[in-house]
Amino acid sequence: MQAAVRPAADPAARRGALLRALGLTPYRLRAAAPAMQAAAEPAAAASATVPAATRLAVVLPAAVLETPRQRALVDAALAWLGAGADDIAWLPVRNGASIAPPPQLPAYLVFGEAQALGRELPAAAQARATIALADTPAELLAQPARKRELWRALKTLRRALRGDG
Repeated sequence: MQAAVRPAADPAARRGALLRALGLTPYRLRAAAPAMQAAAEPAAAASATVPAATRLAVVLPAAVLETPRQRALVDAALAWLGAGADDIAWLPVRNGASIAPPPQLPAYLVFGEAQALGRELPAAAQARATIALADTPAELLAQPARKRELWRALKTLRRALRGDG
């Protein structure tokens, strides 16, 4: 038995009809997660004045913000943490020195630029904060086995942000 496919005027409708005739399910992109929407303007959020609701600073190489695959990895990690737009202060780093002075927050997620944070954040603030270190997103994508360390760091941060200790 053959299924007749009528040509549709709309190419998207025709494609959908052909896929259904072949027994395939067409996929659609979902709406962006809150963390991904929050990541849309990281440079604006990385200022010296941070909203009171901010609980997490993300320190990462500035090039990550311009690379879609690396940015997607960071966005997925933040989405898992449940961090919203008001929870994140972005601190992009160029040549080992952060662009904006780091705010004193309860938690930091550092992607490969730990020395930049250590130089600029006071020792007392470092002692009070939970600082999770991870490899750069480029290294995580190149060597997937390193994602295990990121996972451990994210679990530690999630516990700290929830107040579970």
